[in-house]
Amino acid sequence: MRHRSVRCCFIRSHAHIKLLPFPPPSTSRLLIHTSPISCRPFPSLPSSYPFAHNSCTLPAIRLTSAMDTSQYLHNANAIPNTALAEKPRISTNAAAWRHHQKPNRVITAAKELCPPLVNWRDIEAISTTLSSDSGASVVVELSRQGLNFLIYGQGVPLEEAIKVTNKWIENSQGKSGPSAGWAKQRAFIQNEWYENEVKLIEMERKMQFKRAPPEGEEFLHKVTVEWSDDLQVRGVTCRDAFGLQLEALDIIRTADEVYISLNSERGAKPAIDIVGHNLEGVQEAEQHLRNMVNKVKAKYYDCEPMYIIIDEAEGSKVAFKPAQDWPVPTSYLVPKLIVDLVMQGNDKRTSYQQALAEEQLVRMQHELRCCFEAIRFQRAAFEFSIRYGCFEVQPQAHRIALEGKTFDLDKFGRSLSTGVTMKPVVRRWFGDRQLENQLLGRLMNANHLLEPIASTGGGWSVGFTASSLQDVRPTLRGTWFLQEVGKRHTRQDIVVQIRWTEVQDNEGMYEKHAPQFFKLMPDQELPKDYLDINLVELVEGRAWHFGLEAMIAIPKAMVSPVMTSFANGIYLKKDLAKNINSTAAWVGWHDSPSIQILNGRLDRIYTFGIKETDYQVQAMAMWYRGSKQPGWGLKVQHKDWNMHLGQLETLPPGHSAEFGDSIKNFFPDTGGRISSRGDEPNVNVTANLMELLNMDEAAYKPASTGIRFLVKALAELSQVINGC
Repeated sequence: MRHRSVRCCFIRSHAHIKLLPFPPPSTSRLLIHTSPISCRPFPSLPSSYPFAHNSCTLPAIRLTSAMDTSQYLHNANAIPNTALAEKPRISTNAAAWRHHQKPNRVITAAKELCPPLVNWRDIEAISTTLSSDSGASVVVELSRQGLNFLIYGQGVPLEEAIKVTNKWIENSQGKSGPSAGWAKQRAFIQNEWYENEVKLIEMERKMQFKRAPPEGEEFLHKVTVEWSDDLQVRGVTCRDAFGLQLEALDIIRTADEVYISLNSERGAKPAIDIVGHNLEGVQEAEQHLRNMVNKVKAKYYDCEPMYIIIDEAEGSKVAFKPAQDWPVPTSYLVPKLIVDLVMQGNDKRTSYQQALAEEQLVRMQHELRCCFEAIRFQRAAFEFSIRYGCFEVQPQAHRIALEGKTFDLDKFGRSLSTGVTMKPVVRRWFGDRQLENQLLGRLMNANHLLEPIASTGGGWSVGFTASSLQDVRPTLRGTWFLQEVGKRHTRQDIVVQIRWTEVQDNEGMYEKHAPQFFKLMPDQELPKDYLDINLVELVEGRAWHFGLEAMIAIPKAMVSPVMTSFANGIYLKKDLAKNINSTAAWVGWHDSPSIQILNGRLDRIYTFGIKETDYQVQAMAMWYRGSKQPGWGLKVQHKDWNMHLGQLETLPPGHSAEFGDSIKNFFPDTGGRISSRGDEPNVNVTANLMELLNMDEAAYKPASTGIRFLVKALAELSQVINGC
């Protein structure tokens, strides 16, 4: 096939070069700023290569600036006339690109990560190789930011294309253009080829279930699942939840090999039909569909904030003071109870027992049960913790000025519940420099309550236990909230978290663990908190916050190479890390023009165990971005919580986590010492979320022994922290 030559005209007012077809002259002219510049003829391009216009064949690159144009002219002189005369061995399918369809995913390789590509063959080789390796169409586009990889495909091919593209970008760093563009031919392995062919055939067979059931075919098994009344009342239809063609259920269709469609009977209640030839597959699909419906219901569950004032018996007036000694400046105020010596109790532990009456404990337990039921169907990386920090409120705009005023305690309590006049928050830090300076010493001297525990940080330090509380050594952790500079219109913040643990028998020597990558929930700037229960100590101006935070874990292969390059470049400042008394930040990194650091925090963590339990206490020195010295905070966790919630991190669509009796498993009666639990079977005792939410308070289950045990432990720990 003979290819038509083209003449290019660059119009300054537009961002792209406009390519116009002309009768085929012997040469082509490129006009920049309307000034003719002689250039060599375009090399012949293979007919299979992607083109942007039906009347001419163009390379799969868009030149988006005059700088790129001049770079092309420079490189074009080095290309022989027959550089691309031969047809590539594997053709690139870019029909979607030709018809200007929007790509399913765009990956940008920043300039600092791109090799210097010197001719069209490099670009074609990259596009062809990535497309053939993934099964999706990958088109390479040259832009001002670097290289854009336009990916056209869905499902498994799309995910595979993202992985191979990220891997290519990561491996191409430091290579020359020809080396990076050269299509490496892997050795032919017959068994591997056979397995891939079988997988391809099986995948194509499963794809048929995404279509409508074949007309005239009789199915042995059929199940009809009626649409939820709760969702109907909210105006949520099947198509609202799962898409016009119920495409959100494709994973169930292919996994269980069933056909799923809307019930077409006129006048019938909205329902979804499941048909198939395999009874087991239909039954599995029914359960998976019900789980998907429950997941949709859970989206409308919003945790109701709960504030329980522990020491309300010690006074009747609340005063508001400005915050001091905080690592992050805010406009919030700290409410403190004005102590009445006549009303004041003698023991904080007694105050907890008096304030947390049976009614309060029952409400608290029911809220926890609702929360665990709501997240059973949600795939995310959850962290459940009870943190102790400064309790503060922010006056709502144009409502009321609080500073310097006093409130009646009853009125203050009602304001916390409604949130009309003030917005309460429990911070991660204490906000009291004097207390923070004494915190570690108080914990290390609390031999009646705490004990050293074996390290669980991984690496060489696994299983190492300090001989005493005074010998407990810290672990280190860094968290960064990042954003790619060129993607603000499709903002997706990435969270990078890295841990360092001390090497056993080498004090001050730390081992860096592999970075973990997360993305935030939609429309969230911080990890989403699914729980908001607060035990408030107004005399101290602090509170215990029960929180369940969630982010979405991302495999490294799916993360942009710019992010992985930044994470790999983070290093430990050994002298500062070794000196545990230093208040300077102990981590450094290499700035990248392609990454903006939105926020971040460094943690030095001391971990202790509560005696005869599996509860752990973590005292943390926290360096916030921009702060010159750390703020201190504390949180409590059970060793089994991460194990229970870990099933949600890789939860397949349509499945649910098996928490069993969530209250009993998350809050063991005696704190969870394994020797005291026995070998009781883990019976799956679950409840319907909507039934729990609509339940009358009189029907709530009595408070469990485990909840009472935990509250008692928090009271004793609070006494240690505050030096009571």
